[in-house]
Amino acid sequence: MQRDIDLTIGDVIVEGIRSYALSQVSENITSQDTHTNLRFLKITNLEQYSDLYPTVTCELTEKGEHPGENSYVAVSYCWESFTSLGLAADSRSSPTVLVEQRGKPPRPPRCPANVLIRAIAFAVSRGVSFIWIDQECVNQEDPIDVQNHLQWNHAIFRQAEFAIGLLNFELYENQVDYLITLELFHRIYDPDPKLADEKLRTIARYGLKSILRDIQRITRLLKAITRDRWFTRAWVFQERISANVEMHLLLPLSTEALKQFPHYSAKELVGEDYLLSVESVCSIAIALRIRFSEGELAQKLQEDITVKDTIYESLNSLHEVAQLLCGPICAETSFDRLFERSEEIIGRQKEINNFIDPLVHKVFLEIESCDSRVVSDRVAILSNIMGFEQRFLATSCTSYSFALVKLLFANNHLPSVLIREENPKVLEYLFSRPVNASLLIIFAHHLKEEIAGGKVELQKELENVSSALTDFFGRDITRHENFPDILEDAVEGLRGASYKDPLSLLSEINVQSLKFWDVIPMSATIGDLMGGMIGRDHIDKVSLQSSHADAIIRHGIATNQLSEGVEFMAFTGTYRWRPEFIDKFFD
Repeated sequence: MQRDIDLTIGDVIVEGIRSYALSQVSENITSQDTHTNLRFLKITNLEQYSDLYPTVTCELTEKGEHPGENSYVAVSYCWESFTSLGLAADSRSSPTVLVEQRGKPPRPPRCPANVLIRAIAFAVSRGVSFIWIDQECVNQEDPIDVQNHLQWNHAIFRQAEFAIGLLNFELYENQVDYLITLELFHRIYDPDPKLADEKLRTIARYGLKSILRDIQRITRLLKAITRDRWFTRAWVFQERISANVEMHLLLPLSTEALKQFPHYSAKELVGEDYLLSVESVCSIAIALRIRFSEGELAQKLQEDITVKDTIYESLNSLHEVAQLLCGPICAETSFDRLFERSEEIIGRQKEINNFIDPLVHKVFLEIESCDSRVVSDRVAILSNIMGFEQRFLATSCTSYSFALVKLLFANNHLPSVLIREENPKVLEYLFSRPVNASLLIIFAHHLKEEIAGGKVELQKELENVSSALTDFFGRDITRHENFPDILEDAVEGLRGASYKDPLSLLSEINVQSLKFWDVIPMSATIGDLMGGMIGRDHIDKVSLQSSHADAIIRHGIATNQLSEGVEFMAFTGTYRWRPEFIDKFFD
């Protein structure tokens, strides 16, 4: 497969159509049993391992022994890093770890021993007996088992009670000090106002310039940590974004730092690793900015505007680096905009997924920045992270860009327009869908609800859709206020109305003169295409004008995607083109 992301859609689409038809897309049918019935490494006699030396034994369980088990540690690591680099060559003494498998003598683990030792240390610290590591818990000699787990790897990390990332970035003594300072800063937030004020006064006495210096040092350290090879792997990206704020990063300490660590009182080691919680990092910049706007700190900032500006710039940098470290994707929204919505995320880290919108363009860029020799894996990872139900065998495609366009189309991620074509004909083009009566009725009802909520600019689109439904049914069925009444009116007189569900019955009837159509700008690359899309309910809401519709229709006709004489009815779908994207690519 060609990694042809620099070619335009017009460059690749002819070859893409020739090599693979869109009709061959099919729903992902890999059984969910893959991630709900896992094999585990079980730490036998967990209570005995307050100290892992000299030997730790694990049992490899079989499928069916622990169905539905979610209380486990999912382990993310870069395979090569522990076979040829870094800690694998460390001269420190380590406990011996063995794996028992039913009916077989104990053996060394198939994964690097140090990986399992670090995972066991974390599991013991949390009182969890089960560990999931791909090299052990997936049958690497069974291609079907490997493929099934690749398709559900994201779910394995998302459902795990704990997920850990094993890094090789070795911390020195002063760097440990910076990370402890970061966690102390984070703890200035407290639900109890009295405790919060007390912490705030303590921070204020620390001095603005000292706080600024520490923020800058922490930012530089976090950025350095993101250079660890773990962050370069495409499959690791999937694992860390799936675990999201539940991910814990384990960073090994240098020999010198280990000697000094007993003197620290703010943090406990996990084995010989420093434990950095993603949850404590992802909102740290916003938490600090909130506190800078209150009480004594706010007064100090007003007295020194130069320091104030520098601190806010530094908090922006800290926020950006923290997002790189974490994996959460906060809807490509600026730090200032997130700060405006801070009540939705500060103190509610467990619910931060409600605020995260994994925009396909951001996911695409992250995957492209990662190292992966197999291009088709990139398609699979994007499908997994976005939760696409419609999949296909990407290895059959010759064009990476076309494979992604096809994936977006199959999963209704491309912005669509509803068009009327009085004399419909079959065009040699792929990106259209028939419009059944149930979809049109649901769409009309949704428009009514949005207009009632204040989006009066949608009135013309509602009139167009209502008119089409009136033409089709011979009466204005959208005059009813309640949705069930609309359905009852629509199915009146239809064969099967007495015993079929109204929506099911209406979904079998196509409105022949209407189509949902994804008009694609031929001069855009796949990156442009994804970057030009925005969720209909995105925090930065967009308003499309009739002139935008005209531009899209004209482009569709000029590129033979649409026939002459089609009429724009409405913008449809979950996504919209950004107005500036339409102005640039649909001219």
